[in-house]
Amino acid sequence: MTVGPAPERFARISAVPQWPAEERSNVFLTRGWTSSVEGALTDRQVYLLGRDTAGEVGATAAVYAIGPDTHSFFNPSGLATQHLRDESLLAHLTAEERAGAAKLAGRLETVLSTSAVNTAPFGFTHGVSGTGGESSLRPLVRELDVLRREWDTGCSAVLYVEEHDRDLRAVLTREGYTSFHVGANCVLPVAWDSFDGYLATLSRRRGVLKERRHFQESGFTVAVEPVEDNLEEIAHLQALLQEKYGRPYDRDGERAVFVSVIENIGEYAHLLVARKDAELLAFAMFFEKDGIIHVKMAARDVERVDPESFAHFNVGYYEMVEEAVRRGAREINYGPEGYATKLRRGCTARNLYWYVKVPEPAREDLSEAARLVSLMHARLLRSLAD
Repeated sequence: MTVGPAPERFARISAVPQWPAEERSNVFLTRGWTSSVEGALTDRQVYLLGRDTAGEVGATAAVYAIGPDTHSFFNPSGLATQHLRDESLLAHLTAEERAGAAKLAGRLETVLSTSAVNTAPFGFTHGVSGTGGESSLRPLVRELDVLRREWDTGCSAVLYVEEHDRDLRAVLTREGYTSFHVGANCVLPVAWDSFDGYLATLSRRRGVLKERRHFQESGFTVAVEPVEDNLEEIAHLQALLQEKYGRPYDRDGERAVFVSVIENIGEYAHLLVARKDAELLAFAMFFEKDGIIHVKMAARDVERVDPESFAHFNVGYYEMVEEAVRRGAREINYGPEGYATKLRRGCTARNLYWYVKVPEPAREDLSEAARLVSLMHARLLRSLAD
């Protein structure tokens, strides 16, 4: 691809003439998903569209102006406020390394508190799409830095880049971005044609069979049902889950999220529900596009579901495997975190990276922070694999 003029800018996804440039079989890069999350991270975003000299669209990217109050999953300041101060992660460093991490966190917190960020919000993947290799991606990466200066933010960043994104990683490195290993996506390749085939790949088959038996003996039935038919129930369960993690109970807010999903990406959204005596007591929402399933939201009535029923694992994992086989899917993506649970159930860990760029005075600190954060996550994942 021959690179054309500077990328075009748009304030609303509805105004972008083509989105994305190449979908990468990822539901979180679709126009529908991007529209559904517009305004959820910030009220200031720019959509970039790059063309070649023939006028053909060759690359697209979403850039968000992120402030200190944005969730740490999508905020570079999370490197300082979370990663470098997380006791469970710090346990994977030596005493000397931990002392250095604390000092770096303090020095970087202000620098990283505002940023120009490329990501696919809530999708745990980056938001860059390109068809022409490095040459199509480079103008968009450079425009990200232009936006950093225009918005007067402390840094620019591309979040959740996978190891196989070689062209993007090469461009980011050449443009002065520092790479952080921040964990992994947990992915279950569907390499079997039955649940028994899946079970045969596990070392803890007896445990899975026990969990399946307890679930069935508890009287649950499972089915795929339309999201719109169950809005009130799933909004209530999702609100209960958020309340459990310290957020206010907000049934209306959760209902609005599900309505947005229906309106924007309803063609990809499916609902796996578990009922007992006809009452919906647990669910898992998943998106499927091009044979890839993303398990996105799951909750259960913690007050009425006996933990010994193993409803969480059956609905989110075992019944999801059954559903993937029925659909002929090729992969189930469970996202990051919860590694022990996911890896024990057959997932593989695909490393995820953040790429961050700061002004020259802070680059040495950023480089050392990258070394320590990457060590934490690499050692954590290695400990689970042993």
